[in-house]
Amino acid sequence: INIERILIASPSTSIGPREIIGMLTCPRKYYLDYVKNVGGNILKWPDKNITRGNLVHIIIESVVRNGDIQKISTCNFGEKRDWIRNLLKEQLNGNYRLDAALHVLANTPLFDVEKDVINRLTSAFGDEELAPYFTGKDLRTECMVNQISGFSGTIDFVIEGHPFELKTATQVSSDHVWQLKIYLMTTLLESGIKDGFLVYSTRTNIGYGKEPSKIHHLTITNEEIDQILYARHKVLLQ
Repeated sequence: INIERILIASPSTSIGPREIIGMLTCPRKYYLDYVKNVGGNILKWPDKNITRGNLVHIIIESVVRNGDIQKISTCNFGEKRDWIRNLLKEQLNGNYRLDAALHVLANTPLFDVEKDVINRLTSAFGDEELAPYFTGKDLRTECMVNQISGFSGTIDFVIEGHPFELKTATQVSSDHVWQLKIYLMTTLLESGIKDGFLVYSTRTNIGYGKEPSKIHHLTITNEEIDQILYARHKVLLQ
C-alpha cells in the first residue's frame, strides 16, 4: 500500500507493537524473544507487579466506560476510598478470583498489592485532571486497530478518533511512547489523525522542563513514521 509518502510492505501481514518496539529498541532481544522463542515455554509464577497493574488498568477502564469518572473524582476522600475498595473487591471476587488463588498457591498473597492498588486508584481519581478528557465524548474502549495496513493491536480508548493509552507505571518509558506512536501510525493511515495521549494513574514527567502530569499529548513525526516502517519491514524479513 502506498498512502501519500507512506509505503506499506506486505500489508496483509499484521504486526503488533511488541514486535516493532523490540526491533526498534534491541534487535538482539527481538531475535531471542520472537525468532528463537527463548523462555517462551517456561512456566511462569504469578507476578505481583503485573497483577497490580492489570487491576489498576481494568478498574480505571470500567469507571470510564460506566461514565463515573467525573463523579468519583469529585466526591470526598472517604467516599472515594470506599468506592475504590468496592470496585477492587468486585474484581477479586470476579474476574481476578483465579489470579488471587494462584498467588496464594505461589505463596505470594495479594494483601500488599490490594493496598497499592487502592493508593494508585486514589491518586488517579484524586482530582479532576483526567475527567474532562473522558466525559461527554464519543468514547470507545478496547478498540482493535484496522489491520488493513499491516498493523495489529488493541487501543485502550479511542476518544473522538484519538488514541488514548493507559499506563499504570510510575514513570514514562520509551516503550510506552513507541506503543502510542505505532497506534498513531494506524490512525494516521485510517483517518489522518496524528496525535493522541498517554494516560497515567499518577503524575509523571515526560520531558525536561515540563510539569508532571497524568496525561501527555503526543504527535507522531515524519522521522518516527520512517523508524516504525523500517522496524516493521525488518520484522517481515525475519
